[in-house]
Amino acid sequence: MTPFMLCAQHNGEQQSREEFWKEIESWKVAYFTHELCITSEEAIQFWPIYNSMTEQIIGLDWQKRSLRHSIKEMEAQKKTVDYMEVFRKMMELDQKRFEVRQKSYEKMVEIMPVSKLLKLDDVEERFRQKLFNYLRKRTHNSQPSGDPNSKK
Repeated sequence: MTPFMLCAQHNGEQQSREEFWKEIESWKVAYFTHELCITSEEAIQFWPIYNSMTEQIIGLDWQKRSLRHSIKEMEAQKKTVDYMEVFRKMMELDQKRFEVRQKSYEKMVEIMPVSKLLKLDDVEERFRQKLFNYLRKRTHNSQPSGDPNSKK
């Protein structure tokens, strides 16, 4: 796989956060495409479904974090917490998350072989780990080079 380089920083300025995350997204597309052997025909239909699924799941995960945070705040303020109600809301969010994944995978299976979809979770996890390692290394180095997909 071709290594990707960070865009050159102009006049010592750091990349904007938006540019940086766009670059990470391009690394992700390249990594997934390579690891899953996604054809251009599959990619045209796969990425909109995958991206929509990911956005919805992230939204649901943020809602769960918000619930956990609100519990901590209420406890810190010595307010009464209806734990059962919070628990039910979290279970509903988990159910919605499952349904989003299920519906998305049902759409994806119509456009690409199941053998590729069975690898998707592992590819996501490996990419997350590579990205995490890259970001950790980046925070320790003042000027990083390369991308999380490189074989260092």
